[in-house]
Amino acid sequence: MMREQAMSKQRWQPPSMNKPADENAAKVKVDEQVVRKILKVNPALRAGRTTAQVKKSLERGEPLAQQPVLAPTRASSPAGDTATQLRDTIRFFLSGKSEAFTAKSQDIEARKKALDAELTATRATLREQVVGFVKLLDPGALDANEAAMAAAFAEQSALLRELGLDAKIIAEAVRKGR
Repeated sequence: MMREQAMSKQRWQPPSMNKPADENAAKVKVDEQVVRKILKVNPALRAGRTTAQVKKSLERGEPLAQQPVLAPTRASSPAGDTATQLRDTIRFFLSGKSEAFTAKSQDIEARKKALDAELTATRATLREQVVGFVKLLDPGALDANEAAMAAAFAEQSALLRELGLDAKIIAEAVRKGR
């Protein structure tokens, strides 16, 4: 009999359902941006609390709404409710797409400006290199062979136009540089 009493004391007892089994259990982390989106979609869930307070409540496992949020009663048809839900759903979807597009287009515009600046710098560098090269040539040979020089420039007229140069501009820059 004594042995039976000792065994009954050793039996396993399930943990109480009212108290948490382990205070150090893994805690849920909630992203603040998700909470902001939730509160943007349904501002009634805020119930006078800040975003941080709502986030802490969610992380503790508390319900978002302490009391059920009741929609005002209207004398409207179910078709009107469906239309409202459809409109709100489309607005929410398009709002997200609009934000994504705005961010992407700003990124593309910034890269475009950087590429334009790089192209401008490349043109200026190449312009200086062309003029510098022509300055290195013998002035007597240039004067004696103007037709050959003009023909060479004509073959590369597209490049020279892109750089904002022509034979006259190059000749003047060479004269000023000497």
